[in-house]
Amino acid sequence: MAAVSAPRPLMGAVLLLFVSAAWGSAFPLMKDLMARMPVVDLLTERYAVAAVALLALRPRCLRGLSENTWLTGLLLGLLFGAGQTAQAIALHDLPSSVSGFTVGSYVVITPVLGLILLGAEVSFRTWTAVALATAAMTVFTLLRGAEGGSVPLLALAVTLLSAVLYAAHTLVLGDFEGAGRDAYALAVIQLGVIAIMTGVLAVPDVASLPGTVADPDVYAARPRLCDLGHLRTPYLKADGEVGYRCPAEPVGTYVRKNRPESDTIGRKCLCNGLVSAIGLGQRRSDGYAEPALLTLGQDLAFLRDLPGDHTAADVIGHLLHESG
Repeated sequence: MAAVSAPRPLMGAVLLLFVSAAWGSAFPLMKDLMARMPVVDLLTERYAVAAVALLALRPRCLRGLSENTWLTGLLLGLLFGAGQTAQAIALHDLPSSVSGFTVGSYVVITPVLGLILLGAEVSFRTWTAVALATAAMTVFTLLRGAEGGSVPLLALAVTLLSAVLYAAHTLVLGDFEGAGRDAYALAVIQLGVIAIMTGVLAVPDVASLPGTVADPDVYAARPRLCDLGHLRTPYLKADGEVGYRCPAEPVGTYVRKNRPESDTIGRKCLCNGLVSAIGLGQRRSDGYAEPALLTLGQDLAFLRDLPGDHTAADVIGHLLHESG
């Protein structure tokens, strides 16, 4: 791997420590945000804002870059973006401490991959640093505890995959000769690639309209309930009776039905919301009116065949014509 000179190693170590602390604190924050908005929407907004901010500070940073720099930035963005997406999706089902430890294992995976794939020599000093980092992460995880109880193996495997992608990202960056010279430009390219990649994945299946349950403020203010129950799932209770549960019902109620709390994060009640969307929403004695929820789907190509002021009748007629 190419060695990048560090004229001020102490300052670099301090800044790296600050970045590590900020990165680690993002796990519980992301888990809370994921209860309010879809993962890909969160990542798209996060990286798009970062890319625009960096580009605004240095608007000419992308001029005169070599083709190799652009290709390296593209590859780095794809690796890191895939890792971030996998990590964030798995975080939905993992305690933040377990997710943080698993992702942090990339400090062990990186030198191992470098040794296997690149034949890089790994010094005793590096292995010592890896051992200390692993020990510190282990202590931190044990002190925090696994607040979610059981750990889903699939989510753990996906998080481990993200750690491998982060390790590959580190190796590609370390092997790029222009890393020090074009560091700022590489950061902008990576952020832009991640924003575009997650933006493509963020095609909504729920219409994010103000005043509906898709609005984070409306969702947070809505009492958590599922009283129509059209989409409830039947299950067999301990006494042999058939019960019903829904992840959009009150969290305590759902957990008492032998399901994990993680299933309830970000869940919205389709029954109540869709009935409200057609003008039949519930109105309670205390003045509460059930907000609407609009589903949109991902196949929007048929809209091109409809007039700009189309109505529901136009859509139904189009669908009937297609099916006929």
